Amino acid sequence: MKSKLYITIFLISLSHFAFGQDGIFWSFEVKFKVDITDIKDQKQSKLLDFEILYEDSYYALASYNGSKLKFDTSKNEYTITIGYGSIGGQSDIHYVQCPEIYLKVNLEHDLRNNEKRKFFKLVPVYFENAKGSFQKYDLGTIALSEFLNGYIAGGKLKISSPYEIIEVKADKSVHKRRKDEYELRRMNKLVKLELQDEN
Repeated sequence: MKSKLYITIFLISLSHFAFGQDGIFWSFEVKFKVDITDIKDQKQSKLLDFEILYEDSYYALASYNGSKLKFDTSKNEYTITIGYGSIGGQSDIHYVQCPEIYLKVNLEHDLRNNEKRKFFKLVPVYFENAKGSFQKYDLGTIALSEFLNGYIAGGKLKISSPYEIIEVKADKSVHKRRKDEYELRRMNKLVKLELQDEN
């Protein structure tokens, strides 16, 4: 079934043709799974839940901006779709950059006297410019424990520092980066993606 997002873009394009104006359209599809096992550390923090957000300040002048989040229960896989449209100018775009996506991991920490403190950790996903107006990405499985705790790497009992971000190159390769291995990007307007029904 065609998604409502692409139907909306199609209808907008028809209206632009009716008025004799060129339209340009570009979109992003990001698929990934989330592994929440082994989220524990020496400070007795536990996972409450996580949210998915994206940076909404990209392409602020676009006349259309649509986004949605779906979860495939058969695959345990999330799909984010973000689409943009505008009128005037060239009829196509050669390079586009997907907005940053953030996993907001909400946790609870046990304090003394049975007190608890809630806090969160952001796991950013950064994208490079990519050629073509319609980009699809598969991030694979994101193991949250690798971003929250020190973890055992390679089976050699070597404790490594946690990763901080995920970086996606123009060739669609996915890389996890630790501190000092990346440049932090500014967060201007984070918008929470609400999970939608399959229909």
